Formats: sequence, C-alpha cells, structure tokens
Amino acid sequence: MITGGSDGYVYHWADTKTLKAKVKNGKGSAHSVCSTNDPKGGGEVVLVGGNDKSLSCYAIDGKAIAKTAMWTLKTDSPPRSIDVFNGNVLLGYKNGSLTVMPHTKDGKADPEVIMTSHCDGEVWGLQVVEVRKGELRAITSGDDGRILTYDIKNHKALAEGDIKVAVADDGSKKKKKKKRKGKSKPKKMGASSMSSAPASEQSRAVSYSTEL
Repeated sequence: MITGGSDGYVYHWADTKTLKAKVKNGKGSAHSVCSTNDPKGGGEVVLVGGNDKSLSCYAIDGKAIAKTAMWTLKTDSPPRSIDVFNGNVLLGYKNGSLTVMPHTKDGKADPEVIMTSHCDGEVWGLQVVEVRKGELRAITSGDDGRILTYDIKNHKALAEGDIKVAVADDGSKKKKKKKRKGKSKPKKMGASSMSSAPASEQSRAVSYSTEL
C-alpha cells in the first residue's frame, strides 16, 4: 500500500502497521498517488502529485519504493488526483483542470487540457457572444481571478486569462487606530467571498465587444 503525507513523504506499507520505506517527494504535501504496472510506462511504478506543482514517477525497486524519482514533470497547478488507464495518465488539478498525457518511461509527454473551470470562490461574470456566424462562446469570470472562454457547442474550454491589478503605494504612513472601549468591533465592508485571492484580483463582471 502507498500513501502520501502532508509532511511531503511517500510511505510504502507492508500492512496497516508495518512501514517498508518512505521517500521525500519535493516541497510540501504529497497530495495524490497512483500505483500501476505497465511495461510501456516503466513497469511497476508509483506516480505522485506534489503541492510544489509536480508529478513524479518512482519505480518499485525490488520490493520497496525507490529512494529517487525516475523523472519529475512540472505542472501548472498541484495534481490532486491521478489515474492511469489504457496507457494514459489522467490528472485532476487544484485549479479545476483535467489533463491527459501518454504514460511513458521517461515522462516526456505533453499534458493535454481536456477541461478547466473556476475553482476558488464564486463565478460572477457571464456573457454569451457570437464570434462568427453561428459560433457561440461563453465568457466567464470569478473570484479566482480567471477569465475563461468556452466553446458551447463542443463543451470545451478554449482560452484563459488572469486578472492582476497592481495597487499603487502612495507612500503615506498608516495612522494608528485608536482602541475602542467595550466589546464592539468595527464592521467589515465589501462583498462576501469564499476566495483566497486578494480583492484586486477578484472579478465580479465581464463584458465583450467586437468593436473594442
């Protein structure tokens, strides 16, 4: 049995109580693991998705997991789920995307994005536009600071953009707030959001014009 830990180690167990070996995998937690045995993919191996936006492949050396990875592939987002089927590796990412890539011995393959979506907070902006005669596109934006364009007919994401607004520092010193007496607390202002992104990167509306 193979498990991934929040301490960044991959654990190989003989049973529920006996540890065979443990391997340090990159930086941060090991979010996902998948064991497979395919000659085209290097035989019996373990694929590990790390919080450092990486996918690593470890051989089962003899009867335990190898101490070093056969290869490591950098990804756009931390892989949170992994599956292998019919010679392909399917990855699910923290940013709401799914990719598929051939399962090879050396990891030299380009992941193909087959789906992407908003993932952090709520979706606020939506507009459907006709780019050409009969060709419709849906444009969305949300609290995660992303703008996505979808092909409605073929159910596929076509393009992605980021919203990043630099907030200028006027150089003024912050005034010290006076402590209030009693239990009253200052009211928090602004729209509610479940996003971890700063307010300057949360999109609340989107509009598209062919004339701009």
